[in-house]
Amino acid sequence: MTREEVTKLLDELEQQSSQQETTFSNTTQQTSTTTDWSQSNSSSSKTSTRTSTSSTMQKIRDVEDKLVASGHVDEETVEKERQKHDETMRRIQDLRERI
Repeated sequence: MTREEVTKLLDELEQQSSQQETTFSNTTQQTSTTTDWSQSNSSSSKTSTRTSTSSTMQKIRDVEDKLVASGHVDEETVEKERQKHDETMRRIQDLRERI
């Protein structure tokens, strides 16, 4: 595999991981919030995609915090999902550093 192929694969994994957390947030959300997820994840620039993903993740975490505070979502469940996502992102970053 070339460096470019590995980088592209890592970008795809990072985006999929972000989408999985987005899906978790959407399935636990009891309120109707409309956000254009595709717009924030469609950038072709790697830096822009990571920045956008980071911004999106913060928005998701803010919504989750509000849902926990309102009692719609169990805090332990949210924390487990966040830990899984954080571990995935750490593994992706570790692989990036190796190439």
